[in-house]
Amino acid sequence: MPFTPLFIYKPVFALQLFVIELLFTFRLRRRSHYVLRMLGGGVFFLCVAVVFPVWNFGYNAPYCAFMFLCLFAVSVGVLCYLYSDRFSNILLGALAGYTMQHISQELYETIAVIMDPSGEAVIDFYGSGSVDFEMLSQNWLTVMGHFFVYFAAYASVYLIAYFLFASRMGKYGDMPRRTVIPLVIFILVADVIVSSVITYLVPRENNFIALLLLHLYNIAACVVAIVLLFELPRRKALENKFAVMSSLLRRAEEKYNMSKETVELINIKCHDMKHRLRRLAERSNVAAGAAREMEELINIYDADYRTSNEALNIVLMEKSLVCRRQGITMTCIADGDSLSFMSDADIYSLFDNLLDNAAEAAARMEEGRRSIGLSVRTVGGFAVVNVYNGYEGSLEYEGGLPKTTKADRTAHGYGMKSIRCVVEEYGGEMTISADGGIFDVNIAIPVQDKKH
Repeated sequence: MPFTPLFIYKPVFALQLFVIELLFTFRLRRRSHYVLRMLGGGVFFLCVAVVFPVWNFGYNAPYCAFMFLCLFAVSVGVLCYLYSDRFSNILLGALAGYTMQHISQELYETIAVIMDPSGEAVIDFYGSGSVDFEMLSQNWLTVMGHFFVYFAAYASVYLIAYFLFASRMGKYGDMPRRTVIPLVIFILVADVIVSSVITYLVPRENNFIALLLLHLYNIAACVVAIVLLFELPRRKALENKFAVMSSLLRRAEEKYNMSKETVELINIKCHDMKHRLRRLAERSNVAAGAAREMEELINIYDADYRTSNEALNIVLMEKSLVCRRQGITMTCIADGDSLSFMSDADIYSLFDNLLDNAAEAAARMEEGRRSIGLSVRTVGGFAVVNVYNGYEGSLEYEGGLPKTTKADRTAHGYGMKSIRCVVEEYGGEMTISADGGIFDVNIAIPVQDKKH
């Protein structure tokens, strides 16, 4: 068995690949006894890399590509032994790791070409001849320089990979299934096939420009691949969020139209019933106190809060009924004209979510402390909205918004996002504070021409 550079590089490659793959998959669902599995799997992978045959088949591009593909397949198998997550997530984590390992190697080789334009690089990882230890000892200073560049290239790329990509792995959900296979093929071609062609088919001697361009091309292809691995799920997540928010706004508009019709009907009926009750009290012996009590019951369904904005009136009427039912005191000072530039559907959606969240938090307080407040006014060319309520417990934030406290976080948490969406649509800003047991939402929207 010849002691060639490639024979030495195989276990080095396996170690490099395994480390970076672990960085990209550590957020996946782990199997029991993960640490023991990781140590055992790592040792097994290194052993496979050491014993994988290269001496019987020669040193050429096809077999080199086949060998690295096989080692990559073994690494995926080891990751499946470590994690119980979806196979597609494991595979994509492994691909991201392989791509970053390959960028590291290509970065070193690019620098090595620049350091040694003649093509006689000191570290020839894929050479077929025996290692010349005498030559290495005679040029130990140059060898140390190359090894320093080698480790610096890997360390810098791995650190960048962790902070820019690996730490966000899985943040945006799963990769769209229809894109997995084409992306896998593209990445493996960029990582393995092109690399093998560069290594064995392009002459290294006196070919500085060609080698430099090919290494840079390979780095660029790998960068495109790693960006795609993370950009596609992010785009898919944004599309899903946009679809959900659009659906919520449509439902809010439909709910507003239904509520508007219902409120109009209730107001007509309440007005008619109060007149009939008064006439009945005048013509019969109904006690004045009993008549007033009956009229107060009817007033429950009449608007407690009247502003110059119809959409705001409808929301306030609905939420006042909710607050009465839950024993919540609701105070409101609102100038409806401040919101005249907003569409009725947006006003309804904004205050429906604001007051829903406030009432839900206040309802968890003990009796006597259940209260919410609302103010709407114009200040210096801005429509200023303030909603506050008591709350208990601690708040966690994600993306600048409080996390939902409901168990099913996939179905909830869109209320605050919907509020922010409406505010940003009109160029406004929202701030949230939670001090001293008071949860406070402040919104400022520049007053503008009415939207049509």
